[in-house]
Amino acid sequence: MPSMQASRQELRTEQDVVRARQVVRKLAQEQGFSLVEQTKLVTASSELARNTLIHGGGGYMDMEVLSEADGRNGIRLRFVDQGPGIADMRLAMTDGWSSGTGLGLGLTGSLREALAVETPVIGTDIEGHPELILEGETGLLVPPRNPDALAQAILRMLENPTRAKAMARAGRKRVEAHFSMAQKVQRTEALYRRLLDARGRR
Repeated sequence: MPSMQASRQELRTEQDVVRARQVVRKLAQEQGFSLVEQTKLVTASSELARNTLIHGGGGYMDMEVLSEADGRNGIRLRFVDQGPGIADMRLAMTDGWSSGTGLGLGLTGSLREALAVETPVIGTDIEGHPELILEGETGLLVPPRNPDALAQAILRMLENPTRAKAMARAGRKRVEAHFSMAQKVQRTEALYRRLLDARGRR
């Protein structure tokens, strides 16, 4: 698969990460990638660019457009950083291995926990989610089983980080006001008081 063109994007600042996303999306559009394919590539490149900056101490992203003999095009991205690297690559590739010490969270409450730490969220419009995600205010809702809508929502978040951060802040406030542990305790206490009062009146 011969290379048609190559370019490099430096990754030294947060703005470079934003620029990398934009460049990758434009490249994917020019090569005729579908919306879902664009979203996958942009999301992956965004995560890798951020890791290069935050965990690798900065570096660069090399981009190549590749051409097949049958007319199909592809894109090769290579991220190079200045970090210490992975000490034991074989261990890191082992199924189930993690560098963390915790077991992580299950799916239950993941949206709530994400909003609690001001992380922009996108959820499917199914029972329960609209209580946390107010469309366009605390996050984005998409129809279930609709990859195109999900792709559009992801791109909206990536292309407008200021708006995404604003929704995440609003989401944290909503969690604190309605879904925090303190709120749960207060509601539970109120329920028990009502039950005890009702029993006392019998």
